[in-house]
Amino acid sequence: MRQSGKQFFTITGPLRNAGGALLLALVLAWSSGALAQSDAANPAPTDAAQTDPNAVPPAGDASQPDTTSAEMPADQAAAGEGAGDGAAETVPDAPAEPEKPTWEPFGAPPKAPDPVNLDTPLIGPYLTDPLTGVALSGYDPVSYFTEADPEKGSSAFEYYWQGVSWYFASNANLENFKRAPEYYAPQFGGHGAMSMARGYLSQGDPLIYLVLDDELFLFYSAGNRVAFESVRNSARLDARENWARLREGLVPN
Repeated sequence: MRQSGKQFFTITGPLRNAGGALLLALVLAWSSGALAQSDAANPAPTDAAQTDPNAVPPAGDASQPDTTSAEMPADQAAAGEGAGDGAAETVPDAPAEPEKPTWEPFGAPPKAPDPVNLDTPLIGPYLTDPLTGVALSGYDPVSYFTEADPEKGSSAFEYYWQGVSWYFASNANLENFKRAPEYYAPQFGGHGAMSMARGYLSQGDPLIYLVLDDELFLFYSAGNRVAFESVRNSARLDARENWARLREGLVPN
């Protein structure tokens, strides 16, 4: 009996050793296959991929953000599409900023939007004497500029201009008037200058007058003349603007 057991172990011993070796070989083979599959799924980066900044990362690499047109701003997405089509990008013009109003101090006088040219006389209907029909009640218009006091004219030196008769003290004055009648004729058709500056018509008196900057102004009263002279610049501008409006309704008398 002992002899039979000894023989059994003698025969099966090599078989057990062979089975263990076979099992170890199978385990090693399975481990090698699993490692190979892992390396194939995640290949190690090459030197070219590490040094090339323009290299495209693998599709499954989560370290690189996925920037798509849906996540990009609308203007960048439109620019990208235009660049792909080869068309130049059109940038709309920026809207013009509204003009800022000009600051004016409180209480500042209003500015005339279209001031009248003070160097251009305004010709219009001239007042005449109701009895004789002569301008300036027969006074010589040139004498206002050449004499200390105006002189009476004569029918012997009469000149018809702008539908009105004008008398002169001499033929020399008549000839001077012919050359530049707008220069010698009274402003505002002989109406009162200060009343005109205030916006209404009044009869000018040929003996209440003022020669200012080579222009002849008549006044309704001496007080009007003083008021006009105290604010001569603004009053003259206001009067000329009002005369441009008021003279349209007048007819030569």
